[in-house]
Amino acid sequence: MKQGSIVCLGDNCIDRYEEPVRRRFVGGNGVNTAVFAAATGCPTAYAGAVGDDEGGRAVREKLREKGIDVRMIQVYPSETAWTDVTFEENERIFGEEFYDTVHLFRITDEVLDWLSGFTVIHNTFLGGTEGQLERIRTHCPGQLSMDFGERYSEAFLQMCLPFVDIAFFSTDSDDVEAAKAFVSGMHKRGPSMVIETMGKYGAVCSVSGREPIFEPARRIAIVDTLGAGDTFIGTFLGEYVQGREPDICMKKATDAAAASCMRFGGFDGCEIL
Repeated sequence: MKQGSIVCLGDNCIDRYEEPVRRRFVGGNGVNTAVFAAATGCPTAYAGAVGDDEGGRAVREKLREKGIDVRMIQVYPSETAWTDVTFEENERIFGEEFYDTVHLFRITDEVLDWLSGFTVIHNTFLGGTEGQLERIRTHCPGQLSMDFGERYSEAFLQMCLPFVDIAFFSTDSDDVEAAKAFVSGMHKRGPSMVIETMGKYGAVCSVSGREPIFEPARRIAIVDTLGAGDTFIGTFLGEYVQGREPDICMKKATDAAAASCMRFGGFDGCEIL
């Protein structure tokens, strides 16, 4: 296993910004996270399913430009996933979306053997890999990470948490003490490290056996919050697998997430022209 490496599994999409922005960007939780993990300097790969269309070609091209290994991306005779995005006071609102192609991704024996070479295997709540975590856990020595976002159910938690080492959650609450209690309480369900991002209020991190850490959000002029959470996760994981302590990972991830809110799209160079 190559130390200090990350593979991101799961969703990709084309974010189709409606009026007044009217632009298209390569995005999706798995893709954005991979880009920011790679930006920390650690070897990074992405695997998921795309269509054999302009969108699918754009996903692969943008990832290659960032130095990300895309050899295990699966291409299907379908349309690449997409999401319509509108804005209300600089906050993105998701509209109509098409995600069928994302769920065509299959973890074959070849993919499973390839995954065993990574330090961290990151999954997303929209990526369709939740039913494969036990299989990955059994076959691969690396740590399993999961972004649960804020749209998880108790059934989803029960399915995933026993196999997850690093869990990410999201909320828009400003209650830091409640967040600390939440992340600390998750250890008994499996993960040894739990992080909850709190939007404009900051983030908390709990490592089993330690006091939770709170990192306040940076004060910035927001342009677009799309992908900020993915930026945080990718940066955190990238720093973590390179041996940084959680408090340093939190600071660097918070800085990166703030910077991502000052531009359109999930990452620099993601626009489809």
